[in-house]
Amino acid sequence: MIAVNNKTKIISLLGILSCFTFAGCRLKNPNKEVYHDPNGIIDTYLERDNTKTIADYSPNEILYIVNSEFASHSSYYTESSGNVNAKKGLISYNQEMASKRWKSNDNFLLETISSSSLVKVGDQAFFKGDNILLRKASKVSMSNSTWENKTSSISLDNYKKKYGESPKSFTHYVLNDKSIVSSSLKSQDETKYVYEYQLDKIKSVPKYQIKMKTNGDLADYPTFTKIVLTLTINLDLQPVELVINEEYSMNKTVAGSNLNLNCTSKIVEKYQKLNETVEVPYLDFYNSQIEANA
Repeated sequence: MIAVNNKTKIISLLGILSCFTFAGCRLKNPNKEVYHDPNGIIDTYLERDNTKTIADYSPNEILYIVNSEFASHSSYYTESSGNVNAKKGLISYNQEMASKRWKSNDNFLLETISSSSLVKVGDQAFFKGDNILLRKASKVSMSNSTWENKTSSISLDNYKKKYGESPKSFTHYVLNDKSIVSSSLKSQDETKYVYEYQLDKIKSVPKYQIKMKTNGDLADYPTFTKIVLTLTINLDLQPVELVINEEYSMNKTVAGSNLNLNCTSKIVEKYQKLNETVEVPYLDFYNSQIEANA
């Protein structure tokens, strides 16, 4: 038996990917019609009525209230984790993903890590007032990345052009009556309610497509075939967990070859310390960067 190390596996995989192009399977743009209706990318927000109970609201109304109130929380901490499985014929690879969000009054930090046999990426985005600072990981690890000692600044408008939406939003999806195809209450008990939402594969993702194209360094916007959200809230109508199941195709250039990959993903985000004391990491570093650029 011949031992094959990880480096050999990657080289072999890249060689197989190249074969698809040379075999006449050059890919076309998978998404020519990105959704651009200005009215369609506006979320629906809803203020809760204190005379009503959770049972008095429709599933859509629950989501609109959670989405509205999330932006007003003075502090929170969230953790997301999951996997993306990408396939093309006999080729298959798994991308592990994790992100964290810290908010404490005017300080906000997003940290995102993505790792597979082909690529490892680490990014941070720090928001304070009108300041937005970005930095990369010099060494990527799912548990303990090393971060560069330099940052780059970006305006909010340019951040949205690059990533689609501010990471302070509850989700990266557009949430309104046009983007939600169906919704239902799945279960309830003495501590929580669980709702399920099926989202429109075009109308819910115009901002998210921009983010995915940038983060994945894709050749084009991804095309979705399935988006299902499962939201768990507590009796105070606060989010506890959001499970995201997606199916989509993406056009990725690898080793000079374009490959259209069919992907399935499951991401779970857990919400903690809403309006409680939250310590934002690297705060001294980012404040010193803001002062240096003042």
